[in-house]
Amino acid sequence: MKRNDIEIIRILASFGIVWYHTRAPFDNIGYSGLVIFLSLSSYLYRYKPNLELRDSLISRAKRLIIPWGAWYLFYGILNLAVGNSFNPEYTSNIALNVLAGTSIHLWFLPFIFAIMVLFDVSHRFASPKTLGLVCFAISSAMLATSDLWRDPSIEMGYPIAQYTQALSAVLAGRFFGELPNFNPKVKVALLSILGISVAASFRVEGVGLPYAIGFGTMILVAYKDFSDILKWNAAKLAATTFGIYLIHILFTASLLRYGPDNRALIAVVSFLLSIISILALQKIAPSIAKAIT
Repeated sequence: MKRNDIEIIRILASFGIVWYHTRAPFDNIGYSGLVIFLSLSSYLYRYKPNLELRDSLISRAKRLIIPWGAWYLFYGILNLAVGNSFNPEYTSNIALNVLAGTSIHLWFLPFIFAIMVLFDVSHRFASPKTLGLVCFAISSAMLATSDLWRDPSIEMGYPIAQYTQALSAVLAGRFFGELPNFNPKVKVALLSILGISVAASFRVEGVGLPYAIGFGTMILVAYKDFSDILKWNAAKLAATTFGIYLIHILFTASLLRYGPDNRALIAVVSFLLSIISILALQKIAPSIAKAIT
């Protein structure tokens, strides 16, 4: 059964992403939504030992690669309609351009697919706790050294910049998923190290604050189920969050070009239009909605 507190957090995180992509005031705080979104993706990961790797690949491809392909075509056609190239040339590398997507926010799907498959393979050689510790070590090290890799990763361009910047969050999510399985003293030690790493990342503009908010939220999620306190049933709205991520660029881009000169208002309207659109799709064409959102 899904935890209602996590469902509410997913909704708030998706709003944060829309806010960040709109470049509304305090967009750095909105970026914490992406940190949470990424961390939850791996926090909710479940290894199924009785499932063959081939079957796992098929299942994950249906959930991530098929939607990616559908929205890749959707945004590519929109690009052509407004006189742009089908797939923007972010780099001179064709494969990287495709992975970045016809809209840059599509980088997330093949990236998270690769991470989930990597987890599936790793679990055949390592216990969940061991994998959690490895993820913790890499995530902490990346945050502590963010001043060394942040600028070079940006210079590499899309989608390498996104992959590099997202790696710490998605790996930390797997660590948070295993956090309850460590004894109290080990938990304190690990979280202290992670906290120091987050503090070190404040040296780099745009890193420390969103990770502090994002990881702070994830620690609360790992430690306690707040569903009894958060009574509102968020399941129906939370079921739109993946779709919100995929479609919101359509509205933000349009409103930024033709809408009011108010970024905060544009973010709110884009978020609401995204929810309405996905709910309508779920109502009118549930099979299509299930396949691509």
